[in-house]
Formats: sequence, structure tokens, C-alpha cells
Amino acid sequence: MKLTLATLSILALSAAIGRTEHANAFQKKHMAEDHDLDNFDEVVFFKLHDLNHDGHLDEKELMAMYGLERDIDLESRHIKAIINRAFQDMDTNGDRMISLQEYLAVQMPDWSPQEAREDARLEAEAKERERERLERIAKEHAPHRGLYQQAGDHVAKGRIPSKYSL
Repeated sequence: MKLTLATLSILALSAAIGRTEHANAFQKKHMAEDHDLDNFDEVVFFKLHDLNHDGHLDEKELMAMYGLERDIDLESRHIKAIINRAFQDMDTNGDRMISLQEYLAVQMPDWSPQEAREDARLEAEAKERERERLERIAKEHAPHRGLYQQAGDHVAKGRIPSKYSL
């Protein structure tokens, strides 16, 4: 599959600017067109492209991710500039490999105050739903508590062979 000029433009823009929204646009397009996936997150994206499963994206893996190994002169300045810019933006320790932590630091922006409040609200709602669920279960089982106790008393009155007793 040849890499289209539009895809190269998106890639160059995301690499040159290094901003999450452009990277996410590239990710969405790439995952939809090359992997037939519409639902994924940054970790899935990273691990799918970590071809040798060493926990890092190296130059060959970046080229494979971007499709640059297909029908394109890998020695061109433009291609080298794209890969170098990706390393410049994401390889914080300068080892020419992008770790998952380095990748996520660039890909996952900090939450805005509004997003943080919304997350806290949703978390509180989830905890309340769980508390209500547990209360509902306790109420449903309340009438049977006496039966459970009677069964326990019956068993405790010597019905368990001594070799199984605690």
C-alpha cells in the first residue's frame, strides 16, 4: 500500500508540531485504514507497533508504523526529518528508542480542570452505585440469614467428621 500525500502531511504535521490532537488524528486514520480498528487507546497503539515486543519503538518500527518502508526512498531528507522529529518530540532520554512511558507522556495530555471534575463526579457516582448494589444484595439475602445460621448450627452439632473439622 502506498503512503498517500495526505497521510504524509498528517504525519509531518504531527511530528513537526508534536501536539496530541494531530497525533491522535494520525492514529485514528492509521488504525482505521491499516488495521481496521476504530476503538483503541494509546497503549494498544504503542504495543501493536512495538513489533519486536521490547517495550520500545525504534527507527525501524517508526518507519513501519508510518508505512515509510513502502515504495518511498528511505534516504530522503523528508523521511529522515519525520523520524528525527518523532525522536526529538518523544525520546526524552536520547537513546533513539521511544519507551511506552515516553510515548504516553506526549500522547496523553493533562486533564483540564473541567475534565478532572467530571472524572471525580463519575467516580463518585460509580462508588455510590456499588454501595447501593451491595445494600440491595444484603436486603435480598436478609430473610435467608436465619436459615444460613440454622444450617450452620446443624452442621456444627457434630455433623462434620472430626478429620474435616478445623
